[in-house]
Amino acid sequence: MTPSPPLRRTGSPLPQAGQDVETAHVLPLAFFGAGQLWFLIGALGLVVIAPDLAAGQLSSPRVFAVTHAFTLGMVASVIFGASHQFVPAVMGVPIRRWWVAILGFLTFEAGVVTLVASLWRWNLAGQAVGWTVLLCGVGFASWNTLPARRKAKRNRDVGNSLSLGHSALGLVLLLAGARIGAGFGWWSVGRDTLLAAHFHLGVLGFGSLTIAGVGSRMLPAFLQAASAPEGSLTRFQRWASSGLILYVTGVLLQWRPLTTLGSIVMALAVGIHLRMMLGHFRTRRSALDASLGTILLAVSSYGVTLVLGLVLLGTQVTGGRIWAAYAFFAIVGWLCLMALGVMTRVVPRVATLLAAAHGARPKAATAVWSPSRWQWSSVVALAVGILGVGGGMVLGDASLVWGSALVFAAGAFLAAPPVLRGVSTGVATNFEGGGTPGR
Repeated sequence: MTPSPPLRRTGSPLPQAGQDVETAHVLPLAFFGAGQLWFLIGALGLVVIAPDLAAGQLSSPRVFAVTHAFTLGMVASVIFGASHQFVPAVMGVPIRRWWVAILGFLTFEAGVVTLVASLWRWNLAGQAVGWTVLLCGVGFASWNTLPARRKAKRNRDVGNSLSLGHSALGLVLLLAGARIGAGFGWWSVGRDTLLAAHFHLGVLGFGSLTIAGVGSRMLPAFLQAASAPEGSLTRFQRWASSGLILYVTGVLLQWRPLTTLGSIVMALAVGIHLRMMLGHFRTRRSALDASLGTILLAVSSYGVTLVLGLVLLGTQVTGGRIWAAYAFFAIVGWLCLMALGVMTRVVPRVATLLAAAHGARPKAATAVWSPSRWQWSSVVALAVGILGVGGGMVLGDASLVWGSALVFAAGAFLAAPPVLRGVSTGVATNFEGGGTPGR
């Protein structure tokens, strides 16, 4: 991959025009590094749970554990890291209390470790502890960024996406708490009912709504492309949130007509979002590098998710292998690969900004990239792995799922060095320079 150009002190780590607030802090890199490590753990876990995936056994404790390594460990970590880097630059509101944000990082990651380990061994007490610590972590990690919506000097529609996404995350945690309580016998809830609501709130609510807000400014900058038509982001927000409300209400009330209506509205919302992102690629002026190739692969997986969702809607299937493939393309293919592509593009720029803040030579932070061919080989391996695992799940072919999961894991490890080396370079620069400047 071609190294990102050095940044000037007055620039932004995320290429935006006309910004006057920048972040030069090590915390976003810490979140990105944690996200990359969780992605590697999830990729290895995918190989282990291949037989369960081929059989469509989504309720296996090991499947739950690997799923949350991807969703909370990788996707949420990257979202929190990007929020602390992105909100000051785009909304014009600087981070005021970095110590709270650091506490959020520590408690959030501790909560994810505890929860994933407890899900793997199916330890209810550990799950309850992990959930509690995680809840505190989310609160601390959101302390600085969510209030920025009220104080935003610009791009308030982006703030709306962040607020809606975090609201969905709150409901996800609430449903998870209800499920843990049911495990202790405190009350009775339908497992499949909660899982369906939990999944869509997490993927479309927290993941896609947040990505839509950040991506509406970030993707055009990455691609040197035209912005989406006026009002597109707001339309997606309305359709997605309305669809989620209808769907979750219908699922919880077990009223199929409302669930079906909500599914249709959510599908229309995804169509709007896909059109926005594909429009950026159609109008791009920059050449595709491996990071953009990864993002394009994520958008393609998003499209496959939509197709599988329509199949499930038309057949009214509520479980099994097609549902498993639907969840896989949504979580791993769409959310995780989107997060990976963003990290691959952003980490060296953040490391460069941190180096510049300490007076170090910019090239010390940018000289962390692997050769371009190495990077593109990771994209190819990830693409082959995604298609093979998803196809094997639909066919019920355990050998295909297992072999493709190995290829996917290889792609994940090939993609890791640029991010991890960029993170380590930025962290080393920070501590060698006596700590992060108060900016």
